[in-house]
Amino acid sequence: MTDAGVTPSAKPPIWFYLVAAVAVVWNAMGAVDYVMTQYRVEAYMSGFTQDQLDYFYGFPAWHVAVWAIAVWSALAASLLLLLRSRLAAPVFLVSTAGFLISTAYLCGSR
Repeated sequence: MTDAGVTPSAKPPIWFYLVAAVAVVWNAMGAVDYVMTQYRVEAYMSGFTQDQLDYFYGFPAWHVAVWAIAVWSALAASLLLLLRSRLAAPVFLVSTAGFLISTAYLCGSR
């Protein structure tokens, strides 16, 4: 076993790489959404009403931090999965925790 947690002798099936690649693309879209929202890119945010923009831009700092942790750890975990690292699972767990905290706040703020 190497330092990255990869077992060279156990070759996964092709579907593993397809699923991991889809996970990378999916979570990269979440990262793009986070960046575009935080930088308030007008072309990206132009489809929202002013009330919706006020809602997005009014998130407390702790929620933005949790959102960042969820998004970036999901992308990192997907890349680790693609590299077959044993660190992928705990990093996905961090992402899931961030997602659940963020969702709980959003559902409670309605």
